[in-house]
Amino acid sequence: MPVAESDVVRDVSLFEAVVKATVEKSRAVESLELGAGDLQGPLFGLKIFRNLTPKCFFTTSCVLQFSSQGVRPGLTTMVARHLDKNTMGYIQWRWGIQSAMNTSIVRDTKTSHFTMAFQLGIPHSFMMVSYQHKFEDEEQTRLKGSIKAGFFGTVVEYGAERKISRHSVLGATVSVGVPQGVSLKVKLNRASQTYFFPIHLTDQLLPSAVFYATVGPLIIYVAMHRLIIKPYLKAEKEKELEKQRESSASDILKKKQEAEAAVRLMQESVRRIIEAEESRMGLIILNAWYGKFVTDNSRRNERVKVIDVTVPLQCLVKDSKLILTEASKAGLPGFYDPCIGEDKSLKILYQFRGVMHQVMSGDNEALRIPKQCEFIGQFIEHCRKTITIKKEEKKVVENNIYYNNEHMQRKPHCFTGTTSLFGITWFYTLVQSAISANLLLSIYNS
Repeated sequence: MPVAESDVVRDVSLFEAVVKATVEKSRAVESLELGAGDLQGPLFGLKIFRNLTPKCFFTTSCVLQFSSQGVRPGLTTMVARHLDKNTMGYIQWRWGIQSAMNTSIVRDTKTSHFTMAFQLGIPHSFMMVSYQHKFEDEEQTRLKGSIKAGFFGTVVEYGAERKISRHSVLGATVSVGVPQGVSLKVKLNRASQTYFFPIHLTDQLLPSAVFYATVGPLIIYVAMHRLIIKPYLKAEKEKELEKQRESSASDILKKKQEAEAAVRLMQESVRRIIEAEESRMGLIILNAWYGKFVTDNSRRNERVKVIDVTVPLQCLVKDSKLILTEASKAGLPGFYDPCIGEDKSLKILYQFRGVMHQVMSGDNEALRIPKQCEFIGQFIEHCRKTITIKKEEKKVVENNIYYNNEHMQRKPHCFTGTTSLFGITWFYTLVQSAISANLLLSIYNS
């Protein structure tokens, strides 16, 4: 007699839920819990947790379920141990309700989650391997797949889940099994509530059913994301930003006045810094803007919100260098936040060694100008010009020697000696240039 798929799912889900709850409690020393519920009749439970060693703990739970078949007692005991920083090993024994014994290894890292479990029990014995990949994006996208094989048959599952709003996570899983058939499971987590929609497509293993179960949810999600979810989230974000602007309008005005006053005080210092930098062809800030830049053509209607920060940045230049740390630039002297709650950047147009450069940096990114490649590039160009001049001088002398050999009958070995002399001079120039480059690099990095 084939086993119902719901029993298999409930058995595997119960095991996974117990493992998850145990991981969450592994930091506690000991705990005692009382609970009651009404899933298949009134249920009362008692759970005890205790650490045995710093790396080993156990948990025991007792339940009494009152149903139409009478009182059904149950006992579950689990022993777990930390195998390494990200890996746990479990041994679990259940008696009474769905009696079984299983062992499992769970490895959870920042980008992946792996589980391998083996269970011997009544009525289900199975082996399960599952893997989940976690993407480090804002939507917290996860791709997962698993295979379960046991007395109930073989089930292969694959799916994905993604965060669609601040408190909502949407997921879909395709289940392909023998003899269970093909089914689609859609799950929506909203805050502390979970909505589960199982859709059984067929009892047979049909390629068309697998195709529609895979492609159908993707098409529906893309359509919903572009037509409903994305516009809704954008509207909500605009509302929050508008409220934030209204509440902070007076604060922005105050910060603006403070920044303008600071810029006025910097004028004399900036004048002296520019004179010093011009005298040695150093770093001069030509223009600098800070705020929100609109670069996408689809967002042309959005208003650009930037402020001029040329004077404050020139005031921070020291020894032909400008160094900014990894922090919001709105806190720098002469700066303020012109668009609170929005992404900001810093755009600088500067001159170094008589050459103009442009750089753009994020609000919280570190910045150092001139860049090392520009500094070394200009030095290499200087060395190249010097070597070119030496080559030209060598050609002129060689031509003179050739002329003297033709008209004054000078011995041929004089040309060889002169060529060697210029080879030594050229090699010395290269070595001197390399030593100077290392010296300048050490001075620049310091």
